[in-house]
Amino acid sequence: MSTRTKADRHGLAPSSARSSSAARRASDAWYEQWSGQAACREEDPELFFPARHDGPGVAQIREAKAICRRCPVVEDCHAWALSTDQEYGVWGGMSERERRGRRERRKPNGRPPAPCGTESAYQRHLRSSEQIDEACRAAHRDHRTAARARAKAAQGRP
Repeated sequence: MSTRTKADRHGLAPSSARSSSAARRASDAWYEQWSGQAACREEDPELFFPARHDGPGVAQIREAKAICRRCPVVEDCHAWALSTDQEYGVWGGMSERERRGRRERRKPNGRPPAPCGTESAYQRHLRSSEQIDEACRAAHRDHRTAARARAKAAQGRP
């Protein structure tokens, strides 16, 4: 089987992220960190993109989710699919419909969730009890450092 991932083979690789170029680069780097370990790498990508969501499509989605359940990076895949608004296929153990419902519940203001690699995404991961990726951890550290520097400056300390 090819070493290309299901996203690569379906034109859904990280560059499909709908956000600024800096956020897209952060998303691409995050994707590259975990995607090589995905259980779906050695599976037929068509399995993860059912043509229908009823009849035989239900069994196909169930089979794809079974692979996701044994995947060591399922949380990263799930978070990446939500943060990049992947519309099609099974990602991170969730079908298109499940992700769509989750996105709609998570966006009361109509805006997409903050991309990973930002303080807002770090806070979203905490609120949702999601695994926090390294890009978000780094953004949180930078945010804390800047906040401390502002507080010292406001108090007139160096």
